[in-house]
Amino acid sequence: MRTLYERRIYPNVTGICNVIRLLAPTNEKIARLRAEDVVDDRIVKKLEQEGLLK
Repeated sequence: MRTLYERRIYPNVTGICNVIRLLAPTNEKIARLRAEDVVDDRIVKKLEQEGLLK
């Protein structure tokens, strides 16, 4: 099973974009959001650098 899936826990920016796109018509605050402003992957990168994630 391990060879079938890559173990990455980074947030999916494309998925966030889709959620924003779907919710934007019903909420103007969400319509102003950008996925890049919502996603913060610094902690995941730090854990990888420290060798805690492979």
